[in-house]
Amino acid sequence: MRKSRPPPGPLPVDELCLSRPRLLRVCGGSLASLPERLSHSAARHSRFGGGLAIVVLIRGVLLAACGLAWWSLLRGLAAARVCVVVGLRTVGEAVNVLLPVAAVGGDVVRARLLNFSGVWGGVAAASALVDLLLQAGAQALFALIGIALLMQIAGGTEIASWATRGVGIAALALGGFYAGQRFGGARLVERGLGALARRWPATAPGSDIRLHDSLQAMYADRPALAAAFSFHELAWLLGAFETWIALWLMGMPVSATEAIILESLSQALRAAAFPVPSGLGVQEGGFITLGGLFGIPPEAALALSFVKRVPDLAIGPPGLLAWYWLETQRLLPIPIAVAPPGPPGLRAVLGANGPQATGGAFMPQADDQNG
Repeated sequence: MRKSRPPPGPLPVDELCLSRPRLLRVCGGSLASLPERLSHSAARHSRFGGGLAIVVLIRGVLLAACGLAWWSLLRGLAAARVCVVVGLRTVGEAVNVLLPVAAVGGDVVRARLLNFSGVWGGVAAASALVDLLLQAGAQALFALIGIALLMQIAGGTEIASWATRGVGIAALALGGFYAGQRFGGARLVERGLGALARRWPATAPGSDIRLHDSLQAMYADRPALAAAFSFHELAWLLGAFETWIALWLMGMPVSATEAIILESLSQALRAAAFPVPSGLGVQEGGFITLGGLFGIPPEAALALSFVKRVPDLAIGPPGLLAWYWLETQRLLPIPIAVAPPGPPGLRAVLGANGPQATGGAFMPQADDQNG
């Protein structure tokens, strides 16, 4: 029988208004004590049992939503199969969570694999860039929702103030990322590749990717952008549901509002610490700090972080193995995408002899399949 958690009373001021040194000590210290406390927490919450399978299943649905967001951007430019786009999105996520690639290496990998499938290199790269921007934008909105809910419950806390400033900085960064994509930043990349090709002719096959034109064609498809953003926002909300169901199965039920606050602000902390591989220590410290606001003991908060890492370990290794297999098979055609029928799509931007046939590799090695 699960032990219900008593509803939290008024939140103590000293728990809410954490000083910066104290917050940093909590976040950093959790990493040093992680192995010992994880074993203790796992033993204490061993009754969780088969509930881990439910958490892994929810993560699978979450990744499918992210894959559908990416596919929404691609469907007007390349007829990629949904199941394979979702699979490549999962491979990219596996790279991000298991390898020290600053949480963006997986996006390079999935664009590269998409290019190997026959999708024009400019389209593959543009789709990954736009998808990354929309995912970050959806996370910023999700964080704002969490901040608003926290302020409604606890008022103007130090944590809410930190999070608000962080979202403001993130909004400026996202604005710069968008401006670079929309107003000529991609042309600088194209010129750089052209100069590289002139200096080293061997790189010429990968220089004519027309990234700028691909980005403009993608941003011109407003319904696709809206669908992709919606799928990403759904994915973030599914993350909150994952947190809610994990705590419920652990016998520490929280409300939907508390689950959204926990997930949105912990993910915001993890995103801010993107150079840290898989957010080790940062996620744990975030859950300990935020969980204390709702009466969740540190051991239970640490166990929650451990539970949320289980899907990374369940889905990540198969994703890395799939990446290895696709890389070894790249000399063979991977028939997962074909040119979109008729004149719509990128052909209207790049002309009748555009990239739907062959050529235009994202990486020079990809032309091996077209040669």
